[in-house]
Amino acid sequence: MMENRAYKGSNKMIIGIVFGVITFWLFAQAMVNIVPAVQGDLGVELSH
Repeated sequence: MMENRAYKGSNKMIIGIVFGVITFWLFAQAMVNIVPAVQGDLGVELSH
């Protein structure tokens, strides 16, 4: 028979999610700062 044991988790999943969000946010901020310079160097305009 299977024993019913209470699940005891750790904070590893929460820490992983937080680091993932922070990494995405930092990457997005870097792109906001870099894209205008890249567009200017390549002569590409952002079309809407």
